[in-house]
Amino acid sequence: CYKIKNNLYSMNYTKADLQAISMLIKAVQEFPDEKIQIEVEKFLFSLKLRMNPKHKVLLDKFLGDYDFSFYYSKLKDQIEHCQKVCQDEFIFEIIYLEDGKQKSLKKCKPIEVLYDSQNAYFKLYSPQKNMHINIPVSEILTIKTMPQKAQLNDISTTVIYNLKGRLAKTYKLKDNETSPGRNENGEMIVINKNEPINVLLARLMRYMDLCEIQSPKFVRDQMIELIDSTILKYSNLK
Repeated sequence: CYKIKNNLYSMNYTKADLQAISMLIKAVQEFPDEKIQIEVEKFLFSLKLRMNPKHKVLLDKFLGDYDFSFYYSKLKDQIEHCQKVCQDEFIFEIIYLEDGKQKSLKKCKPIEVLYDSQNAYFKLYSPQKNMHINIPVSEILTIKTMPQKAQLNDISTTVIYNLKGRLAKTYKLKDNETSPGRNENGEMIVINKNEPINVLLARLMRYMDLCEIQSPKFVRDQMIELIDSTILKYSNLK
């Protein structure tokens, strides 16, 4: 039920809605990823704007019922350190625990920090194992960065992307690609293995809006940055 009030939509929240919102508010306060935290807080602010005084009083009551500080707060310093390693993009050595046993990996390349409901993971690429590995941040003992920069474009990885429209009908798979078929939207799903990322991105750029990278996230982010920089470059020529 929506009503226009002071140029805003007033929403009729249920008790369950307010409980869920209160849990989200408390959880995001403890979340260590600042970018995600900011985006969720913007969303929550828009919800609060649509609450009447009665809803706000009930929400304040629920806010005292939940404590999510045990989720990530004890790992905050470690998470921030892993995020800095990703940001700096230096090769590093890592010592961590796996099933209670100490293990180490050398010349690793940082990818990103991932989260689930109660843990955070440092995703890295290990040349020793020739694969991506997710290490629980809570199990990391030491990270020692090296002076050389990581060349993420040299990493062999599996990239999944979708092709749309006419391209989905005419595209011919490369030797290093397979397809499990189409998704529910009729888009062709392509699984690309071990193509240098810089070469792959340059090729996929030619497909424009008929192509969308699904995973991994760091390749998708690189594609977005490449598109944004291209648009900026040509807009400056006007």
